[in-house]
Amino acid sequence: MERLLSLEKPNTFSSVGLLGMPRHNPEVLAEVMQMAYDSSTPASEIAGLIHISYRNRKLIESEEFILRVKYYINVTKVRKYVAGFAPMENYQDFCTDVKDNFNKALAQMGEKLGGDFRSIEYEFYMQGSAVWKRYPTDPFPEGVDPNDYTELPAPGDVEFAIIMDSENFDAFIRELDKCKVKATGRLKDKIKTTIKYTEKNNEIGNSFLKYFKVDDTDALSMIQNAGFTHLTGVASSKKIGFKIFKSGTIGALEPLIPFKYK
Repeated sequence: MERLLSLEKPNTFSSVGLLGMPRHNPEVLAEVMQMAYDSSTPASEIAGLIHISYRNRKLIESEEFILRVKYYINVTKVRKYVAGFAPMENYQDFCTDVKDNFNKALAQMGEKLGGDFRSIEYEFYMQGSAVWKRYPTDPFPEGVDPNDYTELPAPGDVEFAIIMDSENFDAFIRELDKCKVKATGRLKDKIKTTIKYTEKNNEIGNSFLKYFKVDDTDALSMIQNAGFTHLTGVASSKKIGFKIFKSGTIGALEPLIPFKYK
């Protein structure tokens, strides 16, 4: 329901184009839903892709939309990982290193600033354009013709989500608020604005991590650099993005590709 209600948010989502015509006609939507049915892909995953295609700042024409859905079903879901990795072992290493370094950042922040994130539970998922776009170096599953996807664009970045239920999301904010007391300078300011933002939004950005030092770097760069070593085709570690979301909200909607570990 939250996804449907957001479709007509001014300047954000719209189900019609500039001339008032539907973004995708009924035949296009029927085609992608048939692809989902034929491949036993949950309708909720396709609904998420439709939702993304209605973003005003990322207008996706119907022809490209169909190709992206086809790629998601025939390549990403079969391969079980997103663009930027080859082979699966690289994806597993990325997931392991990103998770370990995120946990390390929280542990040290708690120790130094008086918070305790150890009991908070969360899961990691890949999301965003890398779910249904590809880099030229990305492999294809056996039996899939790469020539079918030559017109598919490359992702602008690689994104993952850290998803918590309501109880753990609220607990995370409480511990972050405790850290604010001992924090100083830009870190204190960023924690304040991060907490203020959650009063009306069910997500937490990662910018506060940029101002917390871990060893000889900042926590955000530590996490990004750890993941970047396992990526192929991605321009820089700064192209790795992530947020923390409360489960069931707009930012945490399907399709989501679970992290995999060795």
